[in-house]
Amino acid sequence: MKKTLFFLFLLCSCTIFSQKSDKMLKVDAMHEDLDYFYATLLETHPYPYLIISQDTWKQTIDSLKTSITTPLTIKEFLIKISVLNKYLDAHSKIAGPKKILKKMKAPLDLPFFEEDDNQRVFVMDAKTGDTIELLSVDNKPLEEIRSFCKDRYSLVEPMKDANFLNYMRWYCNTNLITDSVCYTYKDKNGNTLLAHFKRNKEKKDIKSLRQYNLICDSINSVALMEINTFMPKLIRMGKYKKDVGKYFNELKDKNINTLFIDVSCNSGGSVALVNWLASFFIKESSIYVGTDTQKFSKHRNKQKLDWLVYNNREGFVQKKSYWNTTSSEPKFFGNVYVIQSRDSFSGASVFASLMQYYVKNCKIIGEEGEVKAFYADPLIFTMPNSKLRFSLSSMYGRFVGKDKQKGVVPDIHYNIYDSQKIFSIEDVMNMTER
Repeated sequence: MKKTLFFLFLLCSCTIFSQKSDKMLKVDAMHEDLDYFYATLLETHPYPYLIISQDTWKQTIDSLKTSITTPLTIKEFLIKISVLNKYLDAHSKIAGPKKILKKMKAPLDLPFFEEDDNQRVFVMDAKTGDTIELLSVDNKPLEEIRSFCKDRYSLVEPMKDANFLNYMRWYCNTNLITDSVCYTYKDKNGNTLLAHFKRNKEKKDIKSLRQYNLICDSINSVALMEINTFMPKLIRMGKYKKDVGKYFNELKDKNINTLFIDVSCNSGGSVALVNWLASFFIKESSIYVGTDTQKFSKHRNKQKLDWLVYNNREGFVQKKSYWNTTSSEPKFFGNVYVIQSRDSFSGASVFASLMQYYVKNCKIIGEEGEVKAFYADPLIFTMPNSKLRFSLSSMYGRFVGKDKQKGVVPDIHYNIYDSQKIFSIEDVMNMTER
């Protein structure tokens, strides 16, 4: 009897959860959420009209409200309003529900896509090894996939020279693909077949799944420091700094004269930790925090931080005298190469900027850094009806260096096809030979 009651309870719970996840939002409720988002944007963001004008923002919100005439599920509503993300900076975003995002943590098992001059896309058949032509994804022609991504990618950070792998990841994330995405292809006999790209929960050879990896090749006097985040879990912060400290001692003991630092898959994090790592390479006793000027939103103003000063033209800005004392750990004065990609985000872009500006024997390898460190310190809000969460930047700044508007231009240009790929020492050494 108890087992029967338990299974009935479990069945009811699953039914309630299913109903909740498929909840239909009323038209007025969705309009109210859009109004809340726009009002919060104006109150929070330090430069809400930097990308588009006030009139364009208003027209976009009104257009979305006009197009929503029937009830939608939370997922349908999110996909519809995801177009707003292209008017936001990279730290500001309308995100999906937590339960859906949790299911999307496992990486999509995507192949190496080859593209010809006619924008046809080819992949290798895992079973036969044959090269097959991709025809559609999610029942959409490939050009529609590209157009969808371009339409929803930020105007301030257009997808420059994006490959189809970039488009696939962006499309699946925007459409909240939680399990797999179907695709059609043409085999060598001309037959059209159906298959799936799936999320692989067991895949471990993905760079973003680990926080850092430290390699030292004493035979060739070369080392590779792979840093994938500047925001390790708090419980591991002590181990993170301790491991890095030991690593620099090892570099000194083994007389390593060339160090590669891979931040091509780094999602950013703490500016304090960025400065701490940069200080291992800087002779000066103190360095600037990484941005030239900063403007803070009304929300940040309320904190009355002692390093903020009021300016009639800009509002609250950072004091020019705000410097960080460098680490007292052993310094590294050999040749340094920082590897960056278009996925080097926020704090990783600041790190590359600091290294290029302060360290004379440092060169940047990879792709041109995109404008992703202008905004930071996002605050999180929740829409009242759909409960969708969105983040808005509360700080605006500029890079150090000569080109404060553009970020870091690499000294050695190298196309990083997939920033998730784990590089070996041989891989990074080959990058310098171009």
